[in-house]
Amino acid sequence: MTHELAISRFESGMQQALERVRMVLEAERAPRLAHDVHHQYNDKYVLAECITNTAAASHLNCLSTFGLGTEQLRQLREWGEKNAVSLRFDLKEVCTYIRKETREQHSPTRRVTEVSIGGMLRDAFTRKVVTTIEEHFWQFEVVYDLFALRGVGAFDQDRIRLMSRIARTELKTMSEATPHQSSASSSAEVDISWLLRHLACERLSPWFRIDRKDVSCHTPRRNRDVEQAAAYFADMDRWTDELVRALGRVSRIQPDEKIRSGMAGAAPLSSGVFVPVVPLL
Repeated sequence: MTHELAISRFESGMQQALERVRMVLEAERAPRLAHDVHHQYNDKYVLAECITNTAAASHLNCLSTFGLGTEQLRQLREWGEKNAVSLRFDLKEVCTYIRKETREQHSPTRRVTEVSIGGMLRDAFTRKVVTTIEEHFWQFEVVYDLFALRGVGAFDQDRIRLMSRIARTELKTMSEATPHQSSASSSAEVDISWLLRHLACERLSPWFRIDRKDVSCHTPRRNRDVEQAAAYFADMDRWTDELVRALGRVSRIQPDEKIRSGMAGAAPLSSGVFVPVVPLL
């Protein structure tokens, strides 16, 4: 993607965000893009800190929907003071043969053969085709877990299970060939140490600040603190993409089209989710 195209897409997204913000805020408030508002250079640092803290808060909110409670978050923060802390998503798929069934399917059409002798109808025979069909049934089971790990999570006390689910469905095939692998496993892991180390001790709210005096601090964007934050958010973005692909793939295995359509409709598209992390003043 060219630099000009990237800027154009960013500005388009920002304009859409502005329109959504105006619907949420009170009428007397008029949010504007940062470059359209008179400000001092130091305000750029404040804006960078504000946006980063808001983004971190949105991650905490997402993790809370995964089952991360206050006490668990406090425990993870304590782990993060001395150890690396990560989230690991484990997915296991098992496809097991259940049974074979046979049934007869009658053809909807019939063939009538008439027998005539001397030009006179003597008899008539009716024929129809009956097909014997073999059907094979399989149980497809999906098990997934979401863990918070201290280090590599070698011991039980180094793991906290945030979410777990087992789902099963029955599949039907016309042959004995397995429709999926008999067993398959996959994992996706992301380091969340940066997030935990930027939480206030008591309130457990994001507390990100740029050290203006650090030798690596050149601009509000070019400094060690922002670079570390950007690396964390990029890793989290890749991790969530892996989860979306994995869960999307197994959800498409559901044989009932009505259920499958309902699952697809219940999952909101990212383009329709309001993201409040925008550089506004």
